[in-house]
Amino acid sequence: MSQINSPHDSVFRTLFETMGDPCFLCKKNGLVIDCNRAAWQLFGYPDKQSVINRTSEELSPLFQPDGSTSHEKSIEMIELASKMGTHHFEWTHLHADGSSRPIEVMLTRIIIDGEEMLHSLCRDLTSRKQAEDALRKSETKLRLLFENTSDAVMLYDSQGFFDCNKAALTLFGCAKAEEFQKLHPSQISPATQSCGTDSFTLANTYIRRAMEAGHCQFEWLHLRISDGRIFPVEVLLSTMELDGKLCIQAAVRDISERKQAERAEKFRGDILELLTKELLLPHTLQAIVVAAEQLISDSFGSILLVDSEGKHLRHGVGPNLPDFFAAAINNISIGADAAPCGRAAFTGQRVVVEDFLQDPTWSPYQSLASRAGLAACWAQPILSSAGKVLGILTIYYRNPHRPSSADISLINQAATLAGIAIERAKMEEQVLRLAYYDELTSLPNRRLLMDRLKRVLSANSRSGRHGALLFIDLDNFKSINDTLGHAAGDVMLHHVALRLVACVRNEDTVARLGGDEFVVMLENLREDPAAAAGQAESTGDKILAALRAPYLLNNKEQRTTPSIGAVLFKSKNNLSAETLIKQADIAMYHAKQAGRDVLYFFNSQMEARVTEKVSLSSDLHDALEHNQFVLFYQIQVDQFGKAQGAEALIRWNHPTKGLISPLQFIPLTEETGSIVPIGLWVLNTACAQINAWQKHEITRKLTLAVNVSARQFLHPNFVSQVNAIVEHHAIDPRRLKLELTESMLATDVEGIIVKIHQLQATGIRFSLDDFGTGYSSLQYIKRLPLNQLKIDRSFVNDIETNPQDIAIVRTIIATAKSFNLDVIAEGVETVEQRNLLLAEGCSHFQGYLFSKPVPISQFSQLLQDDFVT
Repeated sequence: MSQINSPHDSVFRTLFETMGDPCFLCKKNGLVIDCNRAAWQLFGYPDKQSVINRTSEELSPLFQPDGSTSHEKSIEMIELASKMGTHHFEWTHLHADGSSRPIEVMLTRIIIDGEEMLHSLCRDLTSRKQAEDALRKSETKLRLLFENTSDAVMLYDSQGFFDCNKAALTLFGCAKAEEFQKLHPSQISPATQSCGTDSFTLANTYIRRAMEAGHCQFEWLHLRISDGRIFPVEVLLSTMELDGKLCIQAAVRDISERKQAERAEKFRGDILELLTKELLLPHTLQAIVVAAEQLISDSFGSILLVDSEGKHLRHGVGPNLPDFFAAAINNISIGADAAPCGRAAFTGQRVVVEDFLQDPTWSPYQSLASRAGLAACWAQPILSSAGKVLGILTIYYRNPHRPSSADISLINQAATLAGIAIERAKMEEQVLRLAYYDELTSLPNRRLLMDRLKRVLSANSRSGRHGALLFIDLDNFKSINDTLGHAAGDVMLHHVALRLVACVRNEDTVARLGGDEFVVMLENLREDPAAAAGQAESTGDKILAALRAPYLLNNKEQRTTPSIGAVLFKSKNNLSAETLIKQADIAMYHAKQAGRDVLYFFNSQMEARVTEKVSLSSDLHDALEHNQFVLFYQIQVDQFGKAQGAEALIRWNHPTKGLISPLQFIPLTEETGSIVPIGLWVLNTACAQINAWQKHEITRKLTLAVNVSARQFLHPNFVSQVNAIVEHHAIDPRRLKLELTESMLATDVEGIIVKIHQLQATGIRFSLDDFGTGYSSLQYIKRLPLNQLKIDRSFVNDIETNPQDIAIVRTIIATAKSFNLDVIAEGVETVEQRNLLLAEGCSHFQGYLFSKPVPISQFSQLLQDDFVT
């Protein structure tokens, strides 16, 4: 306790006033009786008088920071100072502006003039408090960051871990920080790292490296204390100084998901690369399953494929499943109440069975699953790009297990890749089928037939055995297609394919070349040629009988017959596959020419005739352009032998082969379509000749008959073409007679009638050629606006000796008369034939008895001689 004689003592006063820190002089009850300049200025008062005679309570807020009232605390502080002589504490004063001001107080008991007083020495704590608050806030913020960061953060010094955040406790499976702080880094790691180095040695290496460089970043395998699971992390070690000690902060981030994603991406890349290689589907699917097993630990995978009917799942791959288990799940049913795989295929949704014991649909397989050591499965549908279920990817687990999000992602990806592989395989199979099989009948096509034929030729070279090709073409198939429609035609072709397959052995080949053409290849026939031919003929007879049977098309029975060309072959040294097909085709053509519904074996003479035909077809292409066609004229006479006209007959004056009969080249023009321009040339030339005849009295009334083919007559512009030619040559239309054949009536009778009427209206006349040999029907004859019927030469040839021919001729003549038509007989070669015809009522004739067909110069000479028989 200090003793001062008087507060007005000069020394005391000088010290009191000049002190830099605020000073108060108070009575024992806390009343301020004096203060220095620093005091009243600190608290924002204008002068000393504003402070004197006020108690400490009046200069303070109602409550102090510790919660006590300023009144209570001031009494307590004064008592402590009085008792102890001096007391040091913190206090909050009020500033004149009403704000609080923290101060540090040194309260000392002193005696002045015998009276006990208190000297209060104050120090402004505002700056320090602000710094402390800032530090406290910073520490709080850092602690919050430390505790709330998603990464595990641990602080480590030479003694071990001394602090860690909640994320660290969660990551490593520890309940309390104290438990964790007892551990060395190597104790939360497996014995060795992925590089093979033991964890203790490698951990110390990284710690030393961090101490030297200030930081060190690396990947590490950690061990979860709670369940022993090993997981990958990324670690950043950073050195720092805390409380004067050097320590290391370890920031640890779990990278399990990233590693899983990396593995999944690598898995995806590896499988996609595999898909670019020409591997068989089972190899690709097995690679997918094996890779999935490696990514999902302690698992077994399998892929089941939906069968062709979509009712069952058949075994695809399951490389590590026990054989007995794989066999048991093969052919599993698809349905809402089926086992998990079947349910997944039915719904198209993933089915997860965490425990087989809890799934009643698994009960039939429970004993097998137990024997195989399996307890759970996840069945993931494998979908096509269109969403169709192609199969099921199933992951089996040894223990009851629920898939993680990473597992599900991987399963989805594996199923997607499997879907790509399956779709690609199906597409390749489809491409292969399109390349080697006929789409309509599913029979081998020409390409596959040729491959097999070449193989058989090579095999026969070694075995010495024969083979045979049967080239089959359906007779009149086009008319069935045209009348019943292409759908009905396709049905017939399908049935033909089935019947052909039923006629041959399993080792033989039935192929469709296109349209209605089929080829049967017979293998392993006898070594003896005659015996082999007999085997081929026997099979051909079976085919003829099978294809003759009726077909039900559009609910009606339809029939067709086949024409078959056969060729026997032995080895590739004799003939090529292409030549054999050609020869069988040639033989088939001759079977058609011979009347159809028959089998013909190929011989060399056939090929010679075909070669000649091909040569003519080639030359025919240029014949019209090079003016190689000429018209010959065969005279037509009445009963008195007087010329009435002629029939224009085309001849081909070939540059090297001379005159070629129309019987040789007209069928070729029908096949190639050149009959139409050639027919127009004939009409033009004939009308030009009529024009020439019109200029002379002797010939002006002659009629010229021109044959018109069905193809030409049915051309949509035929009427306008004829009218234009008639007009161009300025002829009397009555002098032109168009000869139609009976076979033409089998096509479009109504259209033919319309065209005849249109042309007849101009004066053109019409004759029905070859009457009695084709589509004879009095109903149509009555409706056709004809002018003449022509008796075919086939009835005239034997009219002298064959009573049937006489009867037919008589009927034709009677028919003509009943319809008021002229009648003319062709092919009259003898006087007896002419007389018989005349006696029956035929008054017009044509034939060699009068003249053979001759060039126009010779025909003109006949007329100049006033030709009369």
